[in-house]
Amino acid sequence: MKKKLIAALVAGAILSTGIIGLTACGGGNDGHDINKGEEVSKEGWAAAITATVNAKNYTADAYQEVDTTMTGNMGELTNINITGKTVGEAKFTYDLANGGIYVKQTVKTTVSGVPDELKDEDGYKDDEYVIESYCVKEGDTYYTANYRGNAEKPEWSTGSTTSFSSGGLGYLFNSTYSTEEGGTDVTLSELYDSFTYSDGVYTATLWDHGSEETVSLSFKGGYVVGYSFGGTHEEGDEDSKMVNSGIMIYNFSNYGGTTITPSDDAKKAVEDYKAKK
Repeated sequence: MKKKLIAALVAGAILSTGIIGLTACGGGNDGHDINKGEEVSKEGWAAAITATVNAKNYTADAYQEVDTTMTGNMGELTNINITGKTVGEAKFTYDLANGGIYVKQTVKTTVSGVPDELKDEDGYKDDEYVIESYCVKEGDTYYTANYRGNAEKPEWSTGSTTSFSSGGLGYLFNSTYSTEEGGTDVTLSELYDSFTYSDGVYTATLWDHGSEETVSLSFKGGYVVGYSFGGTHEEGDEDSKMVNSGIMIYNFSNYGGTTITPSDDAKKAVEDYKAKK
């Protein structure tokens, strides 16, 4: 349970690789909402999801909020009551056809109730950091630069390759859900009839790996413009229990019109790498 708790408290760090390692989430969302769209037919629903999966140029803004509580015993530690909150925001800009990617994520974690024996361990302290990922193509070469502000020694790692592939956030729409507990899992493109449309957003209550989730989608102009999912996941045994609650929101925009604009630090990391070669 100890390792699982650490993973939960720093869950926001995975946003930079495409966000989401949570099996289930739900929560406050701090004023962040899914984009509103338009009503679509069953055929339009499936076509828009396919178009989004195959899109090569777009922007996505993501928001993640996770609350974690652990109670019970952890080894020799008894009657613990640790709470943690992770809030992450990220902007993804993709120009995949031309080899361009830039992602910037900010993460803030707050933790309370930590026993003195754990306060020096990673994952059991307040933290705030930035994660950046950048890829640019020049000729036949792809240059990459990555920065993880939560590393023991934060610094830029750089490299180059003649072959680079990324599907962007298309993998999100391969997520599978069932319409009832223990039911058959199917992809989002097959679940049109399970959703209810209201005020620009389609919403359904679905099941994912034994946890109930609220899932929302919105569509506009033949693409997905919003996707969110949230709920609560609980696990444990007779000694301890961990509960994760949160929400994950993705808003998509600027299809076909996104320009990659990395930070000055990201550009400098690539230029410094090129200068050393």
